[in-house]
Amino acid sequence: MVLLVAELYVTAVVQRADLLHPTALRNDPSTYVAAGERLNADHMLYGPLLPGDRPVNGYPAKYPAPTLSPPLVAVIWRPLALLGDPALVAWWLGSLGIMVLLVIGIALRGDRRSLLTLLAVQLLGIPISLEAGMAYRFGLNDPITTAGLAGNLNSYLVGLFVLTWWAAARGRDGLAGVAAGLAAMLKLSPVVLLWWFVTRRSWSSTRAFLLTSLGLGLVGLVFAGLAANLDFVGLAFGGGVKPTGLSASALIVSFGNLVHAAHFARLVAAHATLLATGLGLVLVVLLRRHPRAAFAAAILTVIYSSPVVNQGNFALLLALAAPWAITEARPVDTPVGALHPGAREPASASS
Repeated sequence: MVLLVAELYVTAVVQRADLLHPTALRNDPSTYVAAGERLNADHMLYGPLLPGDRPVNGYPAKYPAPTLSPPLVAVIWRPLALLGDPALVAWWLGSLGIMVLLVIGIALRGDRRSLLTLLAVQLLGIPISLEAGMAYRFGLNDPITTAGLAGNLNSYLVGLFVLTWWAAARGRDGLAGVAAGLAAMLKLSPVVLLWWFVTRRSWSSTRAFLLTSLGLGLVGLVFAGLAANLDFVGLAFGGGVKPTGLSASALIVSFGNLVHAAHFARLVAAHATLLATGLGLVLVVLLRRHPRAAFAAAILTVIYSSPVVNQGNFALLLALAAPWAITEARPVDTPVGALHPGAREPASASS
């Protein structure tokens, strides 16, 4: 908790004072409200921007569209955009509040494994800064405080991931599926959690995930329009999104340069996102008898199944502490022998 306070100070006061201004163009709430405003004005959600549209940080120089989020995010912001700056401040406070409360909650549980996981995520800012080549005064680019202070959507996704685990551990499979389905509709990559449900044979969670996704997808279709949804499909699957410096592609190229295999690394990097996704899905299957490890593999796959991996994306790793901090009311895996291979099924009435 002391480290959290120190990183909040370093991030917000020393390194990124601009993050204390939720309405600033550079912060993420500005991008979300701009998407809602474009829908309210009946303008194109995924660009190009028309006269009167709010400018978007990174577009068009860095990103091929003014938003990379699914249409549902813009739909949520349609009524929020009508509230003006107070909505941006409220979203920012919610983002920061989720991250701070989760860190405090995990820390107060006191489990050694959850504390070590939390510490590892908090200190992840050091290698992130080195890899990104950013000259921070204290060498920190903490993903937890960066995501929280930026008002990034990842803060809300962390909360949904933790809720997913909590519900699964409490036997509330329907709630787990709803939380994961909502996460997938806010950002496409959490669809990996559906595979986690399937591998542990939680059909109630699977059904709830699919119904939630279908329902929210219809909401996005009705309130964002067919054209916006088709544009997002094109953007998500070959829309010219360039890999960022912390993506699987960039890391493979960096490693190839380090071991003097640059040409081979570039060949692999061209398909790195697809390879990382496939490897992650395989790991979830192989680790299905170890629910915590399988959940961790799913979260890592969520991060690297996208070519856009920024510092804030690693805040999702905070959810990896949840399986240790949240006491299980029952084994997370549905099959009795899945969590404890030596356990036996209870005898049936006929036997």
